[in-house]
Amino acid sequence: MIIKNEKQFILFCPGPEHLFWAVGFYFAWELSRTYRVVLVADSHFVDVERVRQLVADGVLYDFIPFTPRKNFFLGIRKAYLKHKYFKQLADKIFHKYKFAAVIQHTDLGPPNIYLFWKSGLENILRILYRPATTPKNYYNDYVILKNLLINRLQNALGLSYRMASALFHLKQYFGYYFHFWLVPLMLTGKIFRPRIDSTFRKKRFLNGNPRYFDYAIAYSEREKKIADANGDLSFVVKNPLYVSGEEANGYLFKGVSQKDKILILPTSGEIEQFVKSYVGPPADKVANYVSKWAEAVKIIQSKFPGFETCIKYHPAGPDDALFGQAISLLTSTNRSIKVIDRRESAEKLIVESRVVVGTFTSALWWASELPSARTVISLDVWGVGGGDRFSDVEGIHYFRDFGELRKHDFTVPRFRAKYAADVPTITDFIMEHKL
Repeated sequence: MIIKNEKQFILFCPGPEHLFWAVGFYFAWELSRTYRVVLVADSHFVDVERVRQLVADGVLYDFIPFTPRKNFFLGIRKAYLKHKYFKQLADKIFHKYKFAAVIQHTDLGPPNIYLFWKSGLENILRILYRPATTPKNYYNDYVILKNLLINRLQNALGLSYRMASALFHLKQYFGYYFHFWLVPLMLTGKIFRPRIDSTFRKKRFLNGNPRYFDYAIAYSEREKKIADANGDLSFVVKNPLYVSGEEANGYLFKGVSQKDKILILPTSGEIEQFVKSYVGPPADKVANYVSKWAEAVKIIQSKFPGFETCIKYHPAGPDDALFGQAISLLTSTNRSIKVIDRRESAEKLIVESRVVVGTFTSALWWASELPSARTVISLDVWGVGGGDRFSDVEGIHYFRDFGELRKHDFTVPRFRAKYAADVPTITDFIMEHKL
């Protein structure tokens, strides 16, 4: 039975749970004013009831959670059943709802390809959106991620870097041909060709656009330029976080308002890279890393006298001995820093802070996209790969050394030109381009 209503439907797939609350929620909030949003999870959501409350409150029309099966034989059965589930879901959901558009956070995962592939057969508008800022260089960004994953595998199994690297690449090769060739061929009679090759081979890293989506969207001319250069021809729309942020955050974080607070958001990724590249005893590595943070915090506190200073653990912090050691040393060096539990919402803390400080965490981009004014600072003083991610991002103050930080005048307002541009909202874009 096809469900009809005075409003058309949107199929929305926002990615992992944390990405839904960080960006996807704001898409749903804006779209719900014109469309009925059906949220399809392509990964396991822990707090299902929180999402179902959005259905009760009218932000979502329907929520289809995903519950992974138990692992069996190196995860092969589990992976196969996930393919089968999304193939069947794609067949059913397009029969149940008449969609105006399908919007997904990626086109690189098999679940997302099944949904895009089926919507293409149904002649439905397909949109790819990004749940974070666009990296300057796609390949370099993936290499940084690859090295972090190899380092973690090395530490977890006690292997040499060479062995960990071999094991990692073996898994990537097997996964590529299993997920994009074997299983899709069994279920659909076709093989999938992802736009980015997950085996990390540079010569064939960008596979070209296999046309699983009709349009990719960006949030600035800078992001569009980068995406276009990597074969993703994009259209600029206003970030729903900016369009609906004030209203949506009032719903999410009732009673929360800005305070004179400096929020520090280090990541475990930066210390892993720093320690790997630094020559010396482990204790010296941590001390050197912390000394730079201590100096940065001291300077920033002098720029904003009387502000409370808080530091939030990265979600992996307490499970990462090295990261936990660094935070403990930093807070013992500067006792005015208040440690915030990792379970606290980073978004809520950002909303109530006037100053947000980090390195290359995506939380800085999120903070810079909010409509309310705040100072966002990116520090690139450790010499790690990817440290310059926000060097040219509008709304973020970027520093490569402490001299620049000391001289900078934060009282001078920064005009964010991209929001003055006459660009459409995501709702306007759908209405203009729907098939």
